[in-house]
Amino acid sequence: MRGGITMSLISRVARRLGRRFGRVPVARALAVATLAGAALISSAPAGAATLATVVDAGTTFSGVVTVGTNVWAYAQGSCGANPNESYLDEFNQSGQLVRSIDLGPDINPCFSTESIVTDGSVVAVVNGDVVTVVDGFSGATLNTITIPDLLLIVTLPPFPFAPQAVLAISGTTLVVTDWQGQAFAVDYTNGAPLWHEPTSCDPLLGATVDQGVLDLLCMPSQISMLNMADGAPAVPGSASTPPLAPGASMVSSGAYAYVTTGSSDTLARLSVPDLSFAGVASVPGAGNLTAIGIVGSNLWVGSQTVSSVWPIDVASGTPGPPVILPSSAVSIAGEGGVVWVALASGGLAEVGQPAPLFMPSSLTLSAPSGASPVVGSPTTLTATVSTPGTVTFYDGSTAISGCTGLSATTTVTCAWSPTTVGARSLSATLTPSNAAYSRSTSPALTLSVAPESTSVTPSFPAGSVASGRVSLPATGSVPGTLTFSSGGSFIPGCVGLAAPQGSATCATSLGAGTHQVTVALAPYSANDAPSSATQRVKVVPRLLSGSVPFARGSSTLDATGRQALARLVRVIAADGYTRVHLVGLGDGGGSTTLARDRAATVAAALRHDLSGVSVSLGSPPRPSAGSRVDVIASL
Repeated sequence: MRGGITMSLISRVARRLGRRFGRVPVARALAVATLAGAALISSAPAGAATLATVVDAGTTFSGVVTVGTNVWAYAQGSCGANPNESYLDEFNQSGQLVRSIDLGPDINPCFSTESIVTDGSVVAVVNGDVVTVVDGFSGATLNTITIPDLLLIVTLPPFPFAPQAVLAISGTTLVVTDWQGQAFAVDYTNGAPLWHEPTSCDPLLGATVDQGVLDLLCMPSQISMLNMADGAPAVPGSASTPPLAPGASMVSSGAYAYVTTGSSDTLARLSVPDLSFAGVASVPGAGNLTAIGIVGSNLWVGSQTVSSVWPIDVASGTPGPPVILPSSAVSIAGEGGVVWVALASGGLAEVGQPAPLFMPSSLTLSAPSGASPVVGSPTTLTATVSTPGTVTFYDGSTAISGCTGLSATTTVTCAWSPTTVGARSLSATLTPSNAAYSRSTSPALTLSVAPESTSVTPSFPAGSVASGRVSLPATGSVPGTLTFSSGGSFIPGCVGLAAPQGSATCATSLGAGTHQVTVALAPYSANDAPSSATQRVKVVPRLLSGSVPFARGSSTLDATGRQALARLVRVIAADGYTRVHLVGLGDGGGSTTLARDRAATVAAALRHDLSGVSVSLGSPPRPSAGSRVDVIASL
């Protein structure tokens, strides 16, 4: 798939290294090698010592350019015996991978001309017959352009030589040239064709742009110059160069073009005004110079036969001491005194890096399988680290209390008690104990947090209540509103009763019968879950009373009194209400004893007929004869 698919350093490199090196541990394959050397760089005083450090040693890069302080490198899959994987990688000055854009498969053999170019802000790379153009600062893919007419693969005895297209860029004009010198100009913003020029450059080795002029380096010894605007010749004819060999390359600056011939240790310079060549520098012992780049006011050159690069002072043509590399140079670029070299053995050598080069670290964050976090309840988070260090856990951008700076060797846990409901994005950062490792952040872990459970407790009257106005109190475990319903219908006047302290009372009228009353709690806070509870309320007709006549002069009931008492007993048994008043009168003889005896007779009758009924004397403790005697029966 072509386009801007960005992958993490570990996953992308692990996949590539896994194919190249089998089961070699990724951490070992990514180890950073520090190589001693000394060199002059444009921002350093004469004699300053520098180090060359290898980045991403498991990847074969065939071209590099710099944008600002970062380097973009083309990892052509076929150069690493992996035609199904080609990438455009960006690294910062500390050697950390910023992004990796998957360019898709590349069916061409590894080439020896560079197929990546920049104008200082835009980066273009050709992979097969597709040119990918990206913003060198943001990494956004600006366009992908297919140019199917490119002639890319040839065989030139006595050796196979299979270059890809060569690129040049100026403004919004992108020029793509193939092996036989066919030049195609397009507007890279929309892919619209601008011009096509079949030049006499055959075969083509390289191209540069300087002051609106496209310089084409051609074998066996020629430079052709075209105007970028329309493809017309910029100067009549062409300039003759020293004899060129595969691997020769060129850079342009000011009114000069600098050329490595690929067959000697001498660097040649072309003066554009008079199209004359002169040898400007010789690097004894360098073998065959091929790679070349301009960094500040210096030229840097590399050999295809010697594992070193050399700075050359442009003004004097004097080479500085070599920087020793693990292999020969393929491509050179630089910015601000930092030089990047694509190595034939794989990886990038960084010369004069301004900050320590870090080995990558990683960590992952996990929660128990099927975890269902609840507000206020702890959930265990586990961070797994690739190297020992300290770990801090985050809920969103806020560090989790008690989970900062935790020491971790392989894993460390955090008891996270969420305070809000909804989806939460969790992460962790690792600060390695070994300063050679970079700081890293885990991929985000998203969990959905449920509200905290609540409860509501009805406090309805026990037993039975009389029909009519009834008070039904209830209490919730958290502040909110209480809603009362009976039989699935809201009780009028008892919907959404405010309960800021948790309690509220429903005052309503209920008819006789048994009611199932439900109280629902709606908490004020979204972090608290609703709850409900149901309790039975038994309602009976209102208080009954009746007269029970006594036989005059006797403590026993006469027939009428017994009938009246039996009728009231049946009422009590039927409705179960709590109290019935029975009223009888004394014989008028003024005997308080008689009155108490008659009351006791009623009580005895009630106890006999109703199990569980209590009887008490409701009249004055010493009623006078002939006065009203009030007996109360209660369930």
